[in-house]
Amino acid sequence: MYKASLRISLTLLGVASLIWFSYALSSLWSTKSVREISRAIEAGDRLRPSALSHALSRVNIKLRFPGPDFLNAQALVRLAVAEKVIALGGNGDEDMVLAEAHLKFALSSAPSNGFLWLLLYSAQMNRSGFDQELLKFLNQSYLTAPLEGWIALRRNRTALAAYPMLSASTREKVLAEFAALVDSGFIGEAVNNLTGPGWPIHEELLISLRQVDNIPREALAKSLAETGLKLTVPGVEFDYKPWRRW
Repeated sequence: MYKASLRISLTLLGVASLIWFSYALSSLWSTKSVREISRAIEAGDRLRPSALSHALSRVNIKLRFPGPDFLNAQALVRLAVAEKVIALGGNGDEDMVLAEAHLKFALSSAPSNGFLWLLLYSAQMNRSGFDQELLKFLNQSYLTAPLEGWIALRRNRTALAAYPMLSASTREKVLAEFAALVDSGFIGEAVNNLTGPGWPIHEELLISLRQVDNIPREALAKSLAETGLKLTVPGVEFDYKPWRRW
């Protein structure tokens, strides 16, 4: 009886181990796949309808213990679907509400994800219009990820549009972020931000460049001059002629 009982126990243990291993392996592959999806969306890739449909099928599965990576991808894909529906002229309200719910759920698992805070701010503002209460999401994005280069490429322009309503500490982060964009060589993006939503505070933005290296400051001054704007960039003096090469 003892041997039979032991044999049955070992058999059951082996079956349970196989089930657990199978589930763990499935979760691992799902996580690996959604990470690639997340990276593509975070990089600003516009997924084709077929790719978006595939991505949705990958994140639409139910995992018993979904990790932060899976929840992050799930939120990003849901938001991409909502934005695609709206871009095609459909009523994406329900899709956007669902995407916002996924963003909040993902943030409950990864509250330090500054990119998700930015997306939550943008999603709610685009759906409901500007509300002072929404700025807490943008502030939280800067609080958790003040100088994240890849986030800055999307966040700085958004933040400049709301600059007058931001707290003093967040304004400082926005200016520092703009300076970091220039210092990192993202001159085109910096020019667009300065001459677009940042124009009302363009003098403040230019002053923030005092600690930036000379080469990117000169590149910015040249790029601005090529657009017909000869603004004073700290530490840069030149007589720019469009036909003369530097």
